[in-house]
Amino acid sequence: MGRRCGPRRPAFLRGRALIDRRLYLPEHSWSTDPEPCREAGIPETVEFATKPHLAGEMITAALDAGIAASWVTGDEAYG
Repeated sequence: MGRRCGPRRPAFLRGRALIDRRLYLPEHSWSTDPEPCREAGIPETVEFATKPHLAGEMITAALDAGIAASWVTGDEAYG
């Protein structure tokens, strides 16, 4: 079995402090193989989602929590 690198790649929403994060699992490795996820302690409820989708979830959660934002930015991974 091949070696797997970088199973946990966090996606962050930042204000003046870190206020949220989501676990990104690569679509064709970790999210389709439950055994390494179980060994790494990743809950079975965590499923594949694109980084833009994760960013949208974080922005929505922040706005729903009453956190005001006049602008949002991300790196090139978010398109």
